[in-house]
Amino acid sequence: MKQPEIEPHSTAFYYQTTQHGIASHEATVAYTFRHITGERNPFFRSRLSYGKTVAKQLIEKGLLADSKEVLEIGGGEGQLAEELLSYVRFRRVNLGSYTMLDLNPYLLEMQRASMQSHSKRLDIHYILADALRLPLASNNVDLFIANEVIADFPVIKNLSPDDVDAFPNIPRSKYNDSDMELLAQAAELIKTYGLAMPDDGERFHLNYGAIQLLFVIHSVLRSGGAAFITEHSSEVTRTEYWDNIPGFDAPPTGIGFPAEVELDGHSEFGIKFSHLETIAEQIGFEVESGPLHEFVRLKDYNLIEFEDDVTQLNPVCTLLQFRYLILRKG
Repeated sequence: MKQPEIEPHSTAFYYQTTQHGIASHEATVAYTFRHITGERNPFFRSRLSYGKTVAKQLIEKGLLADSKEVLEIGGGEGQLAEELLSYVRFRRVNLGSYTMLDLNPYLLEMQRASMQSHSKRLDIHYILADALRLPLASNNVDLFIANEVIADFPVIKNLSPDDVDAFPNIPRSKYNDSDMELLAQAAELIKTYGLAMPDDGERFHLNYGAIQLLFVIHSVLRSGGAAFITEHSSEVTRTEYWDNIPGFDAPPTGIGFPAEVELDGHSEFGIKFSHLETIAEQIGFEVESGPLHEFVRLKDYNLIEFEDDVTQLNPVCTLLQFRYLILRKG
């Protein structure tokens, strides 16, 4: 049987050309737990929306404070930024600036419209660019935000653990030149930083773009700056919270590798956070990581007031499979 070819995967073209909103179309966490006028969020202990809860937590950790320069990449429709800045204003925190960076001019305009109410009080910038090729000076950012976006970053698909181990001693006839180049890039990262591979020898996908973003973040952050990253994780951490949901068949805790999820017009990949943590620590970050539902302080399941058990259970179960990562640069 012919082995699957190593493939590069990127959603860059999709996001550069799409002309519809992302959050409502894909039901992101920020959109699902958004602010609804006149209502309090029934899911979080704070009773605040997702964006405001994230802001509250970042303020309490000292990451959102007066004069801080904030950069958010891939902000979708601007849901997180708008709510975060609303809470920052409520807490009378005077940020230095807030910059939105996106591949897509249509989405960037949606973000501009969403942020309009804050533009008279805060220096807000909009940059059309690829986050992996940031047109920013080094050591210029205090807080870097990548909320539910790195699953769209480039991935190297169908890597063989045996071939990674054997590289560069691979017969030239086994792969074509482009596949061999991808294998070389993956092998360098995996061997340099000691990244785990499947024990059973099965082929796997590598979150190449998400890993590259770590180096970009380290470059643009000032000393003492930090990054806040969230995404759907390929490594399930089963907390006690899962056991309190009646009728929910929670997956067992496991050390998984990124799986491809096909969406409308593109695919996304879960993130192997242990890879990111391993590299982040080695390049000098102080790392904090955990389940996202713990960061936002999801209310005890039996205290959530559900309007409809079927439709309201899904958002909770989805959130339980997300992780967050805070990287602090010394």
